[in-house]
Amino acid sequence: MKKLRKLISGISAAASSAMIAVTANAEGTLASSKAVTGTKALLADMSNVLLVVAPLVGTACIIYFAVRHGAADEMDQKKWKQRIIVAAVSIVVAVVASALINVLVSYYK
Repeated sequence: MKKLRKLISGISAAASSAMIAVTANAEGTLASSKAVTGTKALLADMSNVLLVVAPLVGTACIIYFAVRHGAADEMDQKKWKQRIIVAAVSIVVAVVASALINVLVSYYK
């Protein structure tokens, strides 16, 4: 019985010291890990690329759709007009998403 008590007290002492060590190192280890810093950098880079590429591609699509709208007959003009609207809304959504990602990433710096 004494051996069992001694074993239990030794295990609890080791567990509590391990918990203290994990708690003390949790902030620095996780925040400075390569996975976290790499993910933050990846999100920031992707957000910057999205902020530049989305308006360029969207504007090119709108120009193409406008040319096709001008050359289309009455039935097809409705489709091309709808595509122009979808492209414009997509540009706005992409820019807002990029800004939101930048804001979220900035909280982790």
